[in-house]
Amino acid sequence: MPATPQNQAEVECRTPEGRLVAILEIVAPSDSKSYRDEEHPLVLLTPAEAHLHSEETVQLRERSRYEWQTDLGDYTPLARPDTAR
Repeated sequence: MPATPQNQAEVECRTPEGRLVAILEIVAPSDSKSYRDEEHPLVLLTPAEAHLHSEETVQLRERSRYEWQTDLGDYTPLARPDTAR
């Protein structure tokens, strides 16, 4: 699959209803610039390529480590969503 190497990517996390609850920022290791394209730990597929293979556009390669940070914005997760009314 053709993919574009990335050093950073953001992934939106949504409820089943589509409400944005967090944005996950993923950062490839600082040494990832030395990888060849096909070995890069974080890549981006085009929407068409992702759809063709039933994949997401942001791809994490399994053989690497990542740093991540979430931004919950104004969303406050419930401690026990099964008891919320």
